[in-house]
Amino acid sequence: MHNKKKVAVYVDGFNLYHGLVNLSKPYLKWLNLHSLAEKFIDTRTESIEKIYYFSAIATFMDRDTISRHRTYIEALETMGIEFVEGNFKNKLLTYKNKHLEFKWKKHEEKETDVNISIYMVRDAIKGIYDKFILITNDTDIVPAVKMARQENRTLQFKLLTPPTLEEYDSLLNAIKPGTSAKLTIGHIQHSLLPEKITKSNGKIISVPNQYREMASKTFK
Repeated sequence: MHNKKKVAVYVDGFNLYHGLVNLSKPYLKWLNLHSLAEKFIDTRTESIEKIYYFSAIATFMDRDTISRHRTYIEALETMGIEFVEGNFKNKLLTYKNKHLEFKWKKHEEKETDVNISIYMVRDAIKGIYDKFILITNDTDIVPAVKMARQENRTLQFKLLTPPTLEEYDSLLNAIKPGTSAKLTIGHIQHSLLPEKITKSNGKIISVPNQYREMASKTFK
């Protein structure tokens, strides 16, 4: 079919990650975002033109965790998915009562919700795409959704809430008259990346051992 509707996908990486962690199946993190998003479009009339993956490298974590995340980003990039990087900042928290006081450091992800918001609004104004798919349950992007709709009245929305995370009314209302769905473990299990991916330069990207060991029969 000619003139398919153009779809852009905006993935809140850590929001999705936390939803997947709660499933207690680490191999599900080796997720093919393109395959997942395609499950929620009509491929006869719609085409995914762009996918943004918004996340940040948790450089304060152990080396293996950082390596797995970088490997995953590299795998996504082979599919034309654009990684938009935020960062983590240290936040000093204090607890105090009559008898004691103690402080601890917390690492807080910054910029992701802002990045999603500005990319969405920019794309809405440009009018390149006919439909936005949002993978998040972060209500901080509600104002951006409203602004995008205000700037582009014909824009359609689809909200996908990560598995195990709550659907919030403010987000559901913001996308109206768009539609929404809750991602399930079934959606994820049927949207995994292949065990090995060969880049254009010949380099082979392999699924991290920790994921392969968890699901040796899952990958095809």
